[in-house]
Amino acid sequence: MVDRASGGRIGASLAETLRGAKATQSTQAVSTETALLQHLARCGELNNLRSSTPHSSEAEVECRAALSLEPHDPFVLLAVGTSLRLQRKAKEAAEVYKQALALDPSQVLGHVLLADALVGEGSASRDEGLVEGMAALRLDPNSNEAMMLFDFLFGDSGVSDRDIATLHSEAQGHANDPVPHFVLGLAYTESTESNHLQKAMTEFREAIRLDPSNGYYHYHLGGALSDSGDKKAALTELETARKLAPDNDIFRSLYDSLVREVKE
Repeated sequence: MVDRASGGRIGASLAETLRGAKATQSTQAVSTETALLQHLARCGELNNLRSSTPHSSEAEVECRAALSLEPHDPFVLLAVGTSLRLQRKAKEAAEVYKQALALDPSQVLGHVLLADALVGEGSASRDEGLVEGMAALRLDPNSNEAMMLFDFLFGDSGVSDRDIATLHSEAQGHANDPVPHFVLGLAYTESTESNHLQKAMTEFREAIRLDPSNGYYHYHLGGALSDSGDKKAALTELETARKLAPDNDIFRSLYDSLVREVKE
């Protein structure tokens, strides 16, 4: 999942940060910056390379070379962590991601990548991974990377009773926070529990009550309503989602598909 979440954002973000530095620099500083960007660009290329031959160990070498030049830059640490994760060194990657987040806890992508690494460690760390994923959504309720994370966690990996219990605990412990209710709704949607769609809709509605301006909440409630057979109510929710995020192609696509289905 990590390759889908990270994409080319790490190198681009670091480059943007560096461009914001002081315009007047010594020759040595310019040379260091050039070397840093070269190592990081190569690291990103290798991390994103699609090949039957593993290249992530080479990526780690390049990322660590960049880290030697900027040992306290969170973006470089994310790149190092990604190179480790792609080698299936989930525990080591998680530690590096934690270092990055200690330097800058506002990094949405950092929380997503840490969540993925924690889940990759095994069932013992999955609860912590769920919490980190929710931390990403609290920072950015519309994060595509966080949405992809939970789609992977629940859609590809399945939903366990322990997942449900963890999310219930989070919802109870954060009474005015819509995020645990939303994520619990996502989990119920993929669950095999009896009345799972009704339970999902209950959680989505609670998330909407707490934050009615989030299009994703209305979108997923609309999807659950559609799956339960209530097409008219589903269209209402999907129309709300479209109005809240008119540029979101996913919202528009499901709405248009359901309109055609209802007309037939």
